[in-house]
Amino acid sequence: MPARTRLRWRVAPPARVVVAHALAAVAMSMPWPLLIDEVWRRTHDDTLLGVTGAARLLPYVALSWLVARLADRFARSRVIRGTLLLRIALLGAGALVSSPVGTGWLGASSAQTASVILATAVVAAATPAYPAAAAGMPALSGDENDRWTQALVTVEVGSFVVGPALGGALVGRLSVAAVFGVAALSTVAALGLLRTVRMPRPGRSGAAAGDPGATGAARSPSAPGAARSPSAPGAARAPGAPGAAFKRPALSAQAWCAIGVMVVLNAAMSGLGLLLVPLAETEWGDLTAYGPAVAALGIGAAATPVIASALQLHTSGRSILWFVGATLMVGGSPGLAVATLPLVVAGGASVRAEALATEALQSAVPDEHRAAALGIGDTAMVAAALVASAVAPHVTTMVGARPHGVVVGLGVAASAALLARRVRYAARSDATNRRNGIPGAPRGGGRQAAYL
Repeated sequence: MPARTRLRWRVAPPARVVVAHALAAVAMSMPWPLLIDEVWRRTHDDTLLGVTGAARLLPYVALSWLVARLADRFARSRVIRGTLLLRIALLGAGALVSSPVGTGWLGASSAQTASVILATAVVAAATPAYPAAAAGMPALSGDENDRWTQALVTVEVGSFVVGPALGGALVGRLSVAAVFGVAALSTVAALGLLRTVRMPRPGRSGAAAGDPGATGAARSPSAPGAARSPSAPGAARAPGAPGAAFKRPALSAQAWCAIGVMVVLNAAMSGLGLLLVPLAETEWGDLTAYGPAVAALGIGAAATPVIASALQLHTSGRSILWFVGATLMVGGSPGLAVATLPLVVAGGASVRAEALATEALQSAVPDEHRAAALGIGDTAMVAAALVASAVAPHVTTMVGARPHGVVVGLGVAASAALLARRVRYAARSDATNRRNGIPGAPRGGGRQAAYL
């Protein structure tokens, strides 16, 4: 037998990023159902319950657009690992505070408040992670960016379902402290997966790193025609300049349209999720159908690659059409049995459309500003979901559950049609600029716009 045997880690770096993000994102969401349950049991205060529920999403709205810029100034792998280290510390503190030791020291009420604050701080600490991973994926995955970006988006969306579901399953079985501890260990595992992953600094990937700029997507600053003069319209500071990390990037029409697609989809999915409650109760006659209906949406999101292949969802436009059709079928279904397949299709089609829109955004923005643009998109998406969550119940009250489904479907269809028209205009403008040799014109705009 050989004196030493070495086991080498051979999993591709993009796969490690996706798996690590899955572990960390699910871990981040796990404590919330237990915290919400504890707040309600101890206080029975509707206001506190609402604040606790909103605390999970508010950091995305308040911070994503700002802190994502850190991933345009520093190496993206370091930014991700930094967020993981901070999350481990905060989750460990949450485990301590919510334990009998912490409760005895602080008192039950103060310990509960501290636990909610720490869980919110974990979410805040995590906000740069997804924009950094999505911004660095083109350079990391090269020609397989489509595949790995879709996987990353699927994981990001799925974590909002899987994490709370796991946490909810642990209510009454484990303490809040134990769940904080499990979440911390999961985040440690994510950090271990990323130990040897290296993402280049923004703007330094180039063709050698597999950046799509080599095949017609975003340019590195060293590429011919990529640099802008300080006097050019929309000129941005170099990544290394003071304050560059916090300067809002000038986004093209294609970039804003891609963000618009994400906003519409997230608002629609949020509205559809809330629609299922009155639909199950009033139209299907069984409120217990709500759980399986939500599960069907989650299964569809998790099975996005299979659904995308089966339905040939190669463009966001086609994906959105499938989502609209499935939503209309859900609204008109007489029961859960008929609605299950449309719900699965709706979940898969929405995630596929968002993944393609993310790819379009990746290519529409220079590498040195890509994370900032994705952070703006993250903020807009979550804000849209929050607004839709607030508005959807009132729409249901005014028009009824079934017409609500029609409103969601037709609203998505109309918005998508307008955005698609705008994208085609943006693609033509970008192509004209490239032909005329205008500096800063995105490469591959027409190709990526076709995704939309």
